[in-house]
Amino acid sequence: MVNNPVGLVLLAIVVLFLPGAVWVVWRQPTDQDGLEQLAEALGLSVALTALGGLLFFILGERLTGGDLRVAYAVLGIACAGGVAWRLRGVRWAEVRFSRSMLWFGVGLGALAGIVVWRFYQARGMVFPAWVDSVHHVFIVRKIMALGGLPETLAPEIETFFSYHYAFHLITAWFARLGGLEATEAVLWLGQGLNALVALSVYRLGKALWGDSRRSGLAALLVGFAFQMPAYYLAWGRYTLLTGLVMLPLAMAAVVEILRRPGSVETFVRLGVLSAGVALSHYTALLLLGVFCLVVVLGVSWGVWRLSPPEARAQRLLPLVALGLGLGLGGGLALPWLWRVIWHLGGQAAVRVVSPLDASQLGYWRYILDLLGPRHNHILMGLAGLGAIYGLTQARSRLIAVWGWVLAFLMLPWGIRLGPFRPDHMAIVLFLPAAVCLADGGVGGWHFIVDQLSSPAARRIAWGVGAGLALAVLSWGAWSTRTVTNPTTQLADAADKMALDWVRENLPPEARFLINVTSWQGGTYRGVDGGYWLLPYAGRMSILPPVLYAWGDPEIAAQINRWAVQAAELKDCDEAFWLLVKEAELEYVYVREGVGRLQPAALNQCRGVVPIYRRQGVFIYALEAP
Repeated sequence: MVNNPVGLVLLAIVVLFLPGAVWVVWRQPTDQDGLEQLAEALGLSVALTALGGLLFFILGERLTGGDLRVAYAVLGIACAGGVAWRLRGVRWAEVRFSRSMLWFGVGLGALAGIVVWRFYQARGMVFPAWVDSVHHVFIVRKIMALGGLPETLAPEIETFFSYHYAFHLITAWFARLGGLEATEAVLWLGQGLNALVALSVYRLGKALWGDSRRSGLAALLVGFAFQMPAYYLAWGRYTLLTGLVMLPLAMAAVVEILRRPGSVETFVRLGVLSAGVALSHYTALLLLGVFCLVVVLGVSWGVWRLSPPEARAQRLLPLVALGLGLGLGGGLALPWLWRVIWHLGGQAAVRVVSPLDASQLGYWRYILDLLGPRHNHILMGLAGLGAIYGLTQARSRLIAVWGWVLAFLMLPWGIRLGPFRPDHMAIVLFLPAAVCLADGGVGGWHFIVDQLSSPAARRIAWGVGAGLALAVLSWGAWSTRTVTNPTTQLADAADKMALDWVRENLPPEARFLINVTSWQGGTYRGVDGGYWLLPYAGRMSILPPVLYAWGDPEIAAQINRWAVQAAELKDCDEAFWLLVKEAELEYVYVREGVGRLQPAALNQCRGVVPIYRRQGVFIYALEAP
C-alpha cells in the first residue's frame, strides 16, 4: 500500500503516462518539444488503457493486482529500452545545456505549479463533491472488485453498464496498485487530470501555431485564470475532465493530418486518440465531431475554389487520411459504442427551439451564471475578441470557427443535439476561449511590438506584455482560490467517521433510510453522507446512485416511489413505518440540520434506537414499535 504523497505522485505518473510513453519513445523522432511528447504520452496512455480494458471485457478476462504490477513492470522495461535506443551513440561529454532544455524545465515547473494549485483548491475535501461523484466512486469500486469492466451494475443497481469508463478504469488501476479507497483515488487522480487539461491545451496550441508563447499562455489560462475547469471539482465532473484531456490531443492529431496526410504514425495515433475520446466522455466525442466537421467543410471549400480542377485531387488527400483515422478510432471503440447505442440510443434527438420562446430566459440566465463569475465574464469577452481576430488568421481559423460553433450551441434557442444540453457547451467553452484569448493577446501584442524600431524598446515591450499576462493569471488564480462550493459537498470528515463505523459494526446486508430530495429528470439524490453508504461502505440505502434511472423501468419507478415518500418524512408517523416495512429498512442515517427528517424528531420515537451519535451524524436501528 502506498501511503505517502510522493509515492502516490509517482504511481499516478506511471498509470497516466507509462503506456503512452512506450509509444512515444519507440516512434520515429519528431519535431515536438518535450512537453508535447509528454502530452502525447498522457493521451495515448488513457486511450490504450481504455482499449485494453475493452479487449479484456470482450475476452471475459479479469486482472488481479499481481497482473497489473507485472503489466506495468513490462511497460517500464519497454520504455527504458526505448530511451536507451534513443540515446545510443550519444557522447555525454559533448552534451551542452540548451535553450530547449531550459524551456522544458520551465514548462515542467509550470505544470507542477498547476497540479499543486489544483490540490490547494481541493483542500479540506474528504469526499468527492456532488451527485456525479457518488456513481463515479461506485463504478470504480465495481471495477476494482471485478478486475475489469462490469457487464451490469447488479446486484446493487439493476442496469446495463454502458457508461463512458476511461476515467473509472485508470482510477481503479491506480487505487488497486496504491491500496487506496476508491474515494481517495477519485479525488487524487481527478484533480491531477484537472491540471493536465492545461498540458493537452499546450499540445493543441503547438500543433496550431508552433509557437510556445501562445501555447504556454493558453495552458496557463486554463490552469490558473478561467473558472472552468477548476470548478469541475465542485461537481465531480471527472469523466468530462478525462474527455477534455483527450480532446485537444485528438484535435492536434487532426491538424497534423492536414499538414502531413502521408504520416502513418499520425494516422494511427489519431485513430487511437479518437477512440480514447469516445471511451472517455460522449460530450467530448461530440466536440471532436464538430471540429472535424469544421475541418471537412473548410478543406472542401478550399478545394472547390482550386483551379485547375486536376489540383483538387491532391488537396483531398488530407480528408481521406482524416476519414481513415477517424474510421480506425470508430472501429476500435465500436464494441462499446454499440452497447451505448443499444442501451441509450433513444435519448439521441435533434430539435429546434424558437428564438421567440420566452420560457428559455431562465435557462439563459443560468448559462450566463455558468460563464461567470465576473472575472470569467471579462475573460470570455476578451476571448470573443480573440476569436474574431482568429478568423482573420490562417492558422487560427479552425479553432476560432470551432469556438463560435460551440458558442452557438450554447444558446438555449436554436439547434439542440440531445442528449447534450446548451449548459454542457457553456462549461466546455473555456477550452476554445483560452486558446483564442492567448492567440489574440500574443498576436495583438506582437503587432504593437513590431511598430517599435529599437531592439531595446522591443525587449522592454515584451517584458511589459509578460507582466500583463502574469497580472491576468494572478487575478484569475485569486478569484478561483476558493472554487469549491460548500453546498455541493454532501459528506465531510464527520460522515467519514460514521461510514467507517458502519463498515466495522453493521452487517453487509444492512439497509438504510436516508434523507433525499428531487434531482434532475424525475430522479432523486441524497443530501448528506447517507448517500455515500453504498459506494463507500457497501451498504444499501433506500436510494442508490442516480444510475438507477437507466435500469429496469419497474425497479426505477419503485425506487422513485420510495424516494417521494422518504422526501416527505418529518417524523416516525404511520407513513414512516409503512415505508420501513415496504422497503425492508433496518437503520436510519441522518445529519443534523440537513434534510427534513431530523434527530430531534427521531429521538422521540418508539422503536427507533440510537446506536451512533458523533459530530452531528446520527444512526438509528429500527425495531417494531
